[in-house]
Amino acid sequence: AYLFNVENPFRDPDATVKAVAESAMREVVGRNQIERILTEDREPIQVQVRDLMQRTLDSYGAGVTVTRIQMQK
Repeated sequence: AYLFNVENPFRDPDATVKAVAESAMREVVGRNQIERILTEDREPIQVQVRDLMQRTLDSYGAGVTVTRIQMQK
């Protein structure tokens, strides 16, 4: 599905997933307080980002499954 439903998968195969990840992270972080994100709420944020990414990639018909999001310190 990724090869047929994602624009230009051969030029930069990770570009779509990366763009979706960045967009999802910005959206989820924008809805939360930064101090809580940096300290106590990392796990719920990671789950929200994963779920949003998965919904977006599913809507693209990308055929990609997001298994884990890990925020770096």
